[in-house]
Amino acid sequence: MSVFSTPPPRYSTFEAEQLAKSKFGINGQANPLSSERDQNFLIRSEEDSFVLKISNSAESFDELDMQNKVMQHIVKVDPKFELTLPLCSLNGDEIIQIENKGQTNWVRGLKYIDGKFLKDLSFL
Repeated sequence: MSVFSTPPPRYSTFEAEQLAKSKFGINGQANPLSSERDQNFLIRSEEDSFVLKISNSAESFDELDMQNKVMQHIVKVDPKFELTLPLCSLNGDEIIQIENKGQTNWVRGLKYIDGKFLKDLSFL
């Protein structure tokens, strides 16, 4: 199966809030974000904000791990470059696996960087 032919995950905002709290220790309000093949939520707590990324069930761990390593390498090479970075879960992992409704998904938390969403920009 391909990530392009597999439907994205379908978690509620309540489920996203529970995942953020139980897996990352972040108590906050979830708001859905636009996504093509994953499901993303902006989690806003009193202290900070982050993105909860629930990957498509066809996405491989190695692909996500590579994405994390690329982000970390870019920031290491150029610390002034403002880029999101993965957060560690409560168990210390940057990528965790969850099962719900007969589906297995990888989940990551990423630092949120405030700005404009690509979907909100208009192009000529």
